[in-house]
Amino acid sequence: MKNILLLKLSVVCAVFLLSFNLANAQTAQQYLDAGNTLFKNGQYDQAIASYSKALTLTRNKAPIYFARGHAYNLGKRQFDLAIEDYNNAIELDPTNLTAIGERGNCYYVTQYYDLAIADYSVWTTEQPNSTFGFYGRGNIYLMKKMYDSAIADYTNVISINPKSKAAYSGRANCFASKRNYDMALQDFTQAIDLDPNFGDAYNNRGLLNMAMGNYEDAISDYKKAISLDTKRVAPYAIINIIGPLAHLHRFTEAAGYYNDYKTKYPQGYIESPAWAFFKKYVEVVTTDLVKNDFTTALKNLDAAEKLYNAKSQTDSNDDGQKRGYTSILAMRGYAFEQLNKIQEAGDAYEEALLLNKYQPDIIDALERVTKKRDALLVNDDTPPTINILEPVTNSRSISEQDDKVAGTKQHIRGQAIDPGGIKSVMLNNKYLKVEENGYFDTVVDINPGVNVFTIVATDKNANSSSKNLQIETGTKDKTNDAPANQPDNSGELSTTPVYHAVLIAECDYADKNIPSLQGPRSDMTDMYNLLVNHYGFLPANTDTLVNASKLSIETAMMQMANAMGENDNLLIFYAGHGEMIPNSDDKTEDGYLVPQDAILGNTFTYLSSDDLVKTIKHSKAQHILFIADACFAGQLFRGIPSSSNIPIPVAIAYKDKSRKLLASGNRTVVPDKSKFIEDLRMALQENRAPYITVEQLIDGFRDKYTNDTHLSLQYYPIIADDLGGQFVFMRK
Repeated sequence: MKNILLLKLSVVCAVFLLSFNLANAQTAQQYLDAGNTLFKNGQYDQAIASYSKALTLTRNKAPIYFARGHAYNLGKRQFDLAIEDYNNAIELDPTNLTAIGERGNCYYVTQYYDLAIADYSVWTTEQPNSTFGFYGRGNIYLMKKMYDSAIADYTNVISINPKSKAAYSGRANCFASKRNYDMALQDFTQAIDLDPNFGDAYNNRGLLNMAMGNYEDAISDYKKAISLDTKRVAPYAIINIIGPLAHLHRFTEAAGYYNDYKTKYPQGYIESPAWAFFKKYVEVVTTDLVKNDFTTALKNLDAAEKLYNAKSQTDSNDDGQKRGYTSILAMRGYAFEQLNKIQEAGDAYEEALLLNKYQPDIIDALERVTKKRDALLVNDDTPPTINILEPVTNSRSISEQDDKVAGTKQHIRGQAIDPGGIKSVMLNNKYLKVEENGYFDTVVDINPGVNVFTIVATDKNANSSSKNLQIETGTKDKTNDAPANQPDNSGELSTTPVYHAVLIAECDYADKNIPSLQGPRSDMTDMYNLLVNHYGFLPANTDTLVNASKLSIETAMMQMANAMGENDNLLIFYAGHGEMIPNSDDKTEDGYLVPQDAILGNTFTYLSSDDLVKTIKHSKAQHILFIADACFAGQLFRGIPSSSNIPIPVAIAYKDKSRKLLASGNRTVVPDKSKFIEDLRMALQENRAPYITVEQLIDGFRDKYTNDTHLSLQYYPIIADDLGGQFVFMRK
């Protein structure tokens, strides 16, 4: 007790003497010394007051500005005021590297990244044997996703200090973002070897193992991170461990960790609005699936997807969130499979793998349900269904009272549908070209008298069905009738379309071997302004992606496409690099789009036509138009040309579903400054019709574009799900 009293008395005396000295200070140095003592004691407001007094008493202000900047920076966390004082100190003493470095730290915290880089660069130049500048700059490069530059700086730190666990961890994060997983794993392991109690490194290595599909290793890393957090202040790992446990269907174990999180930890990242979708997913895993309630699980997974789709564009939108969205798709496939809904399960698994190919459990699951689906089809004895799209089945064109004129031509279009796939479609014993989705399109001559057309569709199990069309040339009085077989071309639609868009501009590539582009950003901006200001596109329904990764593009397209209803229309616009790669047969080529994070020559990092088709494969949208302004864009899809050059009226064009590509060129290089976008924009801007089809739109500038550029516009169906219709622009 006596010692405690003496200690209290000493503290009181120290404070009294400090107050006495401050009250009796007469010079700037005395106020500076008093301010330093107050700063060390954590009395930041009093220290700042003392420094401010010192500034009024001397011309040698540089060290005082620096000291007060420190108080604002390290004590009060008032970074703008700290920067102002550091600026004054540096102006008076440009050799004060510490002030420059601390100002760089303040710039970093306040997200003035370019200014911070400039300050850290001074350090790397003046003090090349110090880790400070390299490490600070490396952190900013990582934040700005300039991974190669960050790797170079972290490597410099490691060469100066081989025991820098933070530099190994930072460099590992860069390698992971570049999908160089082996190097990332090596660096995380090195960081852990340097400090076996480095909890963040275990958590981050767990994230990496999860991304690689190494679920058991991820669980082991998360468990170690959880055990090191003895005070339970960092709830990251205990939330993250639920992911790999869910992939291994260890739902009860996942529920135990989630209960510990809710009862023993502070709130984690899943409580933020941007992660509400993932919290819903976690609740499905730890509640519905524990009870094997797969029907409720599907309903809640749908709710989780809606939460993901509803995220504000200002919310965090990193790759971790996209992987969370992938987990929703994967678990939906599992729930469908348990309910023996094989087709739906396969579709969900396929979508999950499109967004993340490193999911061994989902690869196995897709193979499993595919075998089940194939087994069911072997015993299929149900004939195909034939849907006639043209002539319209309830029109006079297929009635006996028709008055078609002999010598005219008639379009016959339709779709043969069978779960096992269509082997052939015949018209009057002649084989028609039939697409993968069963779509067929041909033109026939109308002869005098009765014209009978028999369509026979055969599936891959040799089941057949047929449908007859009868068109008669007649002499019926046509005085009061509209021209035969001429649909309404008034330009009006019977419904009001809803429009959505995903606009993508790739300008600055992470791989420095891929040259930057100047035009795509402004082209995308012009397109956005035109669609929103003059046509039926609302800002809320229009996503813009600039310098987007492959995963970001695929996720945005799939997210938008899957949310479409039958009266929705989706426009996807891409401006950036394209690439054409010869196939192994040396006779054909495949076209690719090149996303921001692509690696030159590595097609795995490109966007293939197969990738793009899968993103829209299950969409219920009425029309999807893909506009590509990129080199070799015409090679993206292998579509079928229209079998007729007869213009299709707006109402008919809109009626049937379409999935089409409009590209600036075929197997050619296109310029950075886009004549295609300029001509397309002018055509849209000058159009005054309330509705206009894409075909009508491009007919107005196709010849001029070809003459000016010697390039050929490409406009044709994407095989996936095109039924011959057309995207129709609705002017405001």
